[in-house]
Amino acid sequence: MAQYPPNPAWKPALASSLSSQPVTFFQLATVSAPLTPHCRTLTLSGFFGEMPYAAATAIAADQQNPPGAESDILYVASDGRSQKFAELEVSQAVEAVFFFPGLWSQFRIRGSAFPISAGGRCGQLEQRGRSAVAAHMLLPEGWDWEKEVLKVWERQDKTMIKSKYPVSTAEKPVPDDFRLLVIVPEEVQQLLPGDNKALTWTATTAVNGTAVDWVCIEDVLLHKRSSKL
Repeated sequence: MAQYPPNPAWKPALASSLSSQPVTFFQLATVSAPLTPHCRTLTLSGFFGEMPYAAATAIAADQQNPPGAESDILYVASDGRSQKFAELEVSQAVEAVFFFPGLWSQFRIRGSAFPISAGGRCGQLEQRGRSAVAAHMLLPEGWDWEKEVLKVWERQDKTMIKSKYPVSTAEKPVPDDFRLLVIVPEEVQQLLPGDNKALTWTATTAVNGTAVDWVCIEDVLLHKRSSKL
């Protein structure tokens, strides 16, 4: 599989916009059978692999992932029993939309979404997802999927997601139904404030098929009508 740069040109602009928000809500559109669109509001966790461990983590040092992972993969922490995961079995095509009212700008991210679980419980779909995610990541030596899922689980709020599950045990530190939903980007569009323009980045594979670059074009979204009759 071709390797994507973990820090493409659009990532700093999105990261800067995200930092302007106290809580980052966004809309995620999926498709269910028979080709029916569904949209919901989710809370972004960040770029996959880049979240640090909790300041007072109870995870032993030898059970932690090494620091330094980087990626352009967006992800959320969620419940595997929710309808969106059933819809991903029908189609992995998604669009995520972020609106930043203080900046009056938007990001639209089109690509594929996959479930990630402790122990790889989601079969071939998750295997495909892990392969796709790995192609977008810079991974330090010794990085491990199970350790990453555990890290995200530990950081969840006890009154929110954790309240839906039994108390964790040493034998089962992460509940069976806990899921990460990862979004693998294929096209990113930034709608700029005020000037009716957008920047669109599209992933393009090199001729040798081993590397990917992002090509950016500037679009005019709405053309002004002529005043002539």
